[in-house]
Amino acid sequence: MVIGANVAMILAIIPQIFLFVWFILVILTWIFQSLYIWRHNYPPFRVGTWLGLGAVSGLFVGDLFAHFVL
Repeated sequence: MVIGANVAMILAIIPQIFLFVWFILVILTWIFQSLYIWRHNYPPFRVGTWLGLGAVSGLFVGDLFAHFVL
């Protein structure tokens, strides 16, 4: 599960260097995974990728909030 979370975080953060709007795809992917993750018994790697994408989505949303509101 830890490996899945680390892989998801790396794949979500590294492309952000080259593509500014990459965070939109990461957040939408996490939302779509959240709709189905609870219905099935997925392997730990897949659950780890869901957790990693959720963590990075929170970082992106927090960054936008800090930039535009604070």
